[in-house]
Amino acid sequence: LIGHHTAVRQPLLYLQGSADRLIPSNAAAGVASIAPRTFIQRIEAPHFLFQMQPRLCAQAIIEFDLSLSGKRNDDDLLKPEEILGN
Repeated sequence: LIGHHTAVRQPLLYLQGSADRLIPSNAAAGVASIAPRTFIQRIEAPHFLFQMQPRLCAQAIIEFDLSLSGKRNDDDLLKPEEILGN
């Protein structure tokens, strides 16, 4: 999409591992250049951030979803354990 003058209009959550050696940190800027509504969340993890920090990733996704829906009732929140089954 980059270089093809294509834009993503939907909000996008970009989870970035702070110690990722495969994807450079400036890749987030490339994504944001085609998706102006990109929210970048850095997670203290290597490239396999979902495997290394599943709860932090789940929490970031939940918070992103809540920021879009405006839903803030704690009774309705899913806990990472409920998503992950732990």
